[in-house]
Amino acid sequence: MPHNLTAKIEEIVTVILPVKRYFEKCLDLSESQELQYGFDSQAPLSFNLHYHQKGEINYTFKEDSIDELENTFQPVKKGLLLFPMGKFRKRKG
Repeated sequence: MPHNLTAKIEEIVTVILPVKRYFEKCLDLSESQELQYGFDSQAPLSFNLHYHQKGEINYTFKEDSIDELENTFQPVKKGLLLFPMGKFRKRKG
């Protein structure tokens, strides 16, 4: 079981990431719950939502260069969802 697993009903998380660092949160969601998530970054970062099933990584959302996002995820069935973000890149110019 992941060490950073949470099953809280409601939680607001604020993360400040230094350049070239990452953050990952594991969530235990049921089909009756939804995840509202978003961020605003000063520099583009990579962000995805994914889960593991039978040794495969399944992405529900994946973006390699994004600096802001507001979205909602509704699981189809109960399971663990991984919520990683990071690996900032400096903007060119």
